[in-house]
Amino acid sequence: MHAGSWYLVWFGIGFGLTSLAWRNQQEGTNARITQESVLLTLLFLHAAVIAWLLGYLVGPGRLMTRLGRRIASGAVQADETRVRGASTPWILFGISVLGRLVQLTGGRFGYVGDPSQLLTNPASTGQLVNVMVQCGNYALIVAAIAFTQQRTTASRVTMITLTAAQVVLGSLAGGKQHFILAVLAPAMVLAVRGRFPWKVTSAALVVFIIGVVPFIQAYRENSRSADYTLTPSDAFRQAPEILEDTLTRDAGSRFRDTVDLMSDRTRQIDNFAVVVQTTPTQYAYHPPSDYLYAPVLGLIPRIIWSSKPVVSSGAEFARVYLGTGPGVYTSAAIPPVADLYQHGGPLVLLVGMFVIGAMIRLVDRTLHPRHDLRLVIIYFPFFLQFIKAEAALTSVIAGLPLTLLTASLVCRFAFRPKASSTATTHPAPPTDASAIASPKAAPSSTVRSLSHQSPRV
Repeated sequence: MHAGSWYLVWFGIGFGLTSLAWRNQQEGTNARITQESVLLTLLFLHAAVIAWLLGYLVGPGRLMTRLGRRIASGAVQADETRVRGASTPWILFGISVLGRLVQLTGGRFGYVGDPSQLLTNPASTGQLVNVMVQCGNYALIVAAIAFTQQRTTASRVTMITLTAAQVVLGSLAGGKQHFILAVLAPAMVLAVRGRFPWKVTSAALVVFIIGVVPFIQAYRENSRSADYTLTPSDAFRQAPEILEDTLTRDAGSRFRDTVDLMSDRTRQIDNFAVVVQTTPTQYAYHPPSDYLYAPVLGLIPRIIWSSKPVVSSGAEFARVYLGTGPGVYTSAAIPPVADLYQHGGPLVLLVGMFVIGAMIRLVDRTLHPRHDLRLVIIYFPFFLQFIKAEAALTSVIAGLPLTLLTASLVCRFAFRPKASSTATTHPAPPTDASAIASPKAAPSSTVRSLSHQSPRV
């Protein structure tokens, strides 16, 4: 579960395997992209992935590595190792439910509802509400950690119940990724413990392909079209009927439709190619100073900065580069390579990919939960940001400080000191995975001893 390895897999699929579709002429918005531009884009991608790999191998340097270790040791205290209590994951889940209720009062619930409010009338508390909703994923992680620590029936039931609840709420919100996150969050905890749940994950993949994706697609089409937009309550009432209709369809046709949809959904070369084709001949480069401005934009909440600009890079990209109409509210995926090229062309692309590679190496080296299982709470959101890579870099950079702050607060809330602990220092994680004894190679008494020592062992 290293971000570097998974990033390369995702890069190879999104820009390599799925790009084979460009052997044929495209339709719709992609019809404006020429195959020559795709070939030039592939050349840039080869150079970009080499620059990324060099950055990952070279690393971020000693100063940044030391800073990463300080962040890790500050978030997970050496004397706070056990989950605070059986109610801890439920409290976090309750916070996420409260956030979703606040969204409902504003006329939206994830994908369903009126999306124009996000651009025309953003709520002053929208940033806080989004953080509250994300506590649902943190609840799953804490529940999984509690299960690995206790191995009781109650902890197992809590983990399964919260996972199912997240799947249901995510489906009603109209998001496919909610199902993936609900499975991936506890799976990462178990994988770090050396027991990846292959059977459960495989079963979840089958359910996702022939059940979740067809339902979500039909649910979205029913909730919103060019002529109407259902309120969340109306969409909820029609969800059972849509689910029944979905499950009565032939499983083979559902499988084929899902494969076609996901291949189009994961294909990222299109939006990079349209940038290469039109920049700077039609659209000027964006100033690289946007990346320096982004953290300030993300840290100051709208309730304090009332005139704070709306970050709508995806919607703007869809309107400018893909030609969506003014009444269409959609957010196009902006791969990091496309965003970097927008901000200065090939040179900024190569330098930026080198820096991204170094930053991912920093996260893998200092925040990976192999050092301490509790670090999953911090590592998981960074893992998602790097792997998914569909938002503009300015948006990602703007959100990273708040993500780190939220994850650190969750760590402090979720764990309690051991009754016998007298530790007052906060040691940093080890620099190498080899510093941790392997449970398979060590005697049982050694494993029990290591489990009560600080991460420096």
